[in-house]
Amino acid sequence: MKIDFNTAEALKVKEGLTGKKKVLEAMTPALNDLAEQIRTYLNYYKSHVVSSELASKEKSVEKILLCGGGASLKGLGEFLTSQLGMQVELADCFKNILQKEQKAVLEINKQEALSFTTAFGLSQREIYGN
Repeated sequence: MKIDFNTAEALKVKEGLTGKKKVLEAMTPALNDLAEQIRTYLNYYKSHVVSSELASKEKSVEKILLCGGGASLKGLGEFLTSQLGMQVELADCFKNILQKEQKAVLEINKQEALSFTTAFGLSQREIYGN
């Protein structure tokens, strides 16, 4: 699109995959590559884990949960669902945290929380002993 990085980032956040067609067209090669990489990892999992001795203990992948700062890109879940043929949705970063402390006061919304998924998970090590 011949624009600087900061402008491109702002446009990506504002429009996502559901806005201007030019933005979607600019992101399509990277998104197709992302979908292909996920497909590769799923195929590896299916061929190595599911067919191994762990198969009786492990389940197949039924859905993909998106987390991290880029997970809130408008339309990303729908795009990956259509490309991969399986359910893709945003993770609920507070799910296990709120089960332990229902009285928690949250000053961060679920969209913003996606950027802190790793930190939230690491904070649970003390609680769950992992």
